[in-house]
Order: sequence, then C-alpha cells, then structure tokens
Amino acid sequence: QSGRANSFLVDGLDNNDLTSGTALNSFFSQQVIKEFVVLTHQFSAEFGRAGGGILNIITEQGTNQKAASAFVQGVSRQVNAPGDFLAALPRADDLDDTASRLQAGFKLGGPLRRDRGFFFVAYEHQEEDAVLPFTGIGRGGTSGGFVVAPNRDDNLFLRTDFNLGGSQFLMVRLSADDRISRGLNVLGRSTPEAGFRVDEKDVQLAASLTSILSPVLLNEARLFVGSSGFDQFASSARPGVDRPSGTFGGSNLNRQARDEERIQLVDNLPWTRG
Repeated sequence: QSGRANSFLVDGLDNNDLTSGTALNSFFSQQVIKEFVVLTHQFSAEFGRAGGGILNIITEQGTNQKAASAFVQGVSRQVNAPGDFLAALPRADDLDDTASRLQAGFKLGGPLRRDRGFFFVAYEHQEEDAVLPFTGIGRGGTSGGFVVAPNRDDNLFLRTDFNLGGSQFLMVRLSADDRISRGLNVLGRSTPEAGFRVDEKDVQLAASLTSILSPVLLNEARLFVGSSGFDQFASSARPGVDRPSGTFGGSNLNRQARDEERIQLVDNLPWTRG
C-alpha cells in the first residue's frame, strides 16, 4: 500500500506534508518523543483520513521531579580518512576529502508549581559536511569527482502542562525547526550540476484541554496552528542532459517554493458504558 495512505500525527494532531502526503511535515528530536503509537486497523472515532496506518508521536512532558541532560557527539574531518575510492577521484585544491559531523542538544523538565504546572524544553543542533562522490562525466568533460555538501538543522521544543483543579488538564506545545540540505541527488552518474538544495522551516503551536465531565463522560478539545515553508532550488537553470556516461544540467525538479498554513480544531466526547 502506498505511503500516501498513512497519516502522521503528533499528540493526536495533524503533522502530514499536505503536498506529498508521504512524510512528516515537521521534524521532532528523539529527545522529545515519549511514545510512538502505530494503529493499523479498527481506529477509534477520533482518528481517520487514512486508508493505511496511523502513526502518532506522543511528546514528553515535565513532572514534579526536576531532570536535565545534554549530549554532544560527532566526528572531526581531522580523524577521518577518505578511502581508496575517493582518493582516486579528481579533486579541487580547496576541497577537503573527509567528512565531519556534529550533533548536540539538551533537555530540561520539571515543575512550574508542584502538582499544578509542569514544563519540558529541548533543543537539538545537527550539522554535517558530507563528502559526495560521483563518477559521471560533467559538462566540461571531467570524469568523476566529489563535492562537500553542508547540511544544518536546528530544532526547538517547549511544552507546558497544567492541572486546572483536578478535573481539567491543559497542554500547550510550541515547536520550531529550521533545516537546510545541500548536494541532494549528487551520487553515481549524477554530477553536482544535476543536484539541488532544500530549505525548510516549520513552526507549530498546539494545545489541548481535557475535561472530566462525569465518571463516564470525557471531553477533549485540541487546537493546532502551523506554518511551513519548503523551498527547493536546482543547482543549474540549464536544461538537463541525461546520458549513460553522466547526468548534468538542471534537475527536473528545477524549483519548488511552497508555503503551508493550517488550523485544525478537534473535539472528542468519549462516553463509556458498562
């Protein structure tokens, strides 16, 4: 079954790429994922709009216990080796032939007021200078080579939870992601001229109010407001040339520039009998 039949949710709210329908709209760090729920059939009434599966991310929340952690991991190009294949390819004098990668982040959670209000905040930064080899013959007749493609991502997450008197619970979540990707489609026969770059920005505000109306009746209201930007640009505006020895010229995805604005309001009223 096509991936377009699936639906991606975060805390029960929409997180689908409305254009492609095949992927998450906004990225969330693994630090903020508490549960990952997969529903394959017999969805409850609150779910729908999917002929395939429902994939729902449940995010972390603060508790009465203060907790914090941080991490840094990566590798420097100074301790990397290019390998025999990359070393045999033509290179420009000003290009490094080894890759580097860095990933760092932190998370912090705890009470705003004991038993009444809680917070959880997380931040993650990723950067990579990837070395992309290619063997295709480009427009100038050079056979093979490599390019260095810088990729960056910054992700921020903030969630607050409030106990409003024992029968009502309020959650407010704010998240933002800023990502750039370079050197896409450069590999094998595809030369750098046939590649493209992508810039993405996502901001989301979500809230839910859960009210216990009686021992058998529950009301949950959810609100989502999101804004997304996706800009894709080919490395060349020239017509593309595809031949057995190599691909060069502009990508067939010469340019995509789209913005998505969405507002979602959901209200669930479960009633339990028996």
